[in-house]
Amino acid sequence: MTQQLAIVFFGQAKTYTKEQHENFTKFVLPSFADYNIHYFHVTTKRLSFENPRNHGEGRVACHPDSLQMFINFHNQWHDGLEDEDSLINQKIRALTKELLTFGKPWGKYSTQSLINSLRQVYSLEFFYKRFINIHHYDLFLLLRSDLFFTNPLGKLNRTFESSRHNDVFVPTNAWMRGGCNDRLMLTRSAFSLGTYCSRFSRILHQPEFYSAEQYCLKHLYRNEIHVKQIPEFEQKLLRGNGKLTNYLGLIENASVQNRN
Repeated sequence: MTQQLAIVFFGQAKTYTKEQHENFTKFVLPSFADYNIHYFHVTTKRLSFENPRNHGEGRVACHPDSLQMFINFHNQWHDGLEDEDSLINQKIRALTKELLTFGKPWGKYSTQSLINSLRQVYSLEFFYKRFINIHHYDLFLLLRSDLFFTNPLGKLNRTFESSRHNDVFVPTNAWMRGGCNDRLMLTRSAFSLGTYCSRFSRILHQPEFYSAEQYCLKHLYRNEIHVKQIPEFEQKLLRGNGKLTNYLGLIENASVQNRN
């Protein structure tokens, strides 16, 4: 029987381009040739986005439905975070204020960066609570819509070699700042997916120092989930202003033309 794969795009959708999708098709999808794939999408209907740490990116326009030009989604969810006065945004701002008392992980940029990060993990949990057919799937791939793939994901039997069922897999360049960056994750385990997507509830009910990367890794290890690298697999990021950066968000090359 053909195995089932759930590919879940998440996070603030800025612009998903033709070139991005061509690279996704070229470098990622061949690894899943033996799977029946269902695509899912969770995002915010926000029309602009700003991250003060993005090296001059400034405020950029968001296009929440840009992925629909290239992908036929099995299901989509909008998390409602575009409403600044919503109860959840009030809760996120209050939690941000509390978390800052433990330290400022991003220095002078910490307030907005914390809000952005908490919104992202809330959106993942929003998706997970509505993903009612989770046990229909044998494999899960979570990825943000701003990833720009530049080399092959590779053979899954090599990735899964000498691993346990509950392990999660991340790119080789995902290790940073004493933790694990959370832009892409692959796992065979429904338990691990649920744990990965439950960080918002955990930090909400047990506030502590919160650095997104460190907290992601700590949360997985607390639940006895091991993190492994996908061999020789890296990505870059395509910013909302068209600039291509490395995984840390540092600009390496000139602008990539959006060829939608």
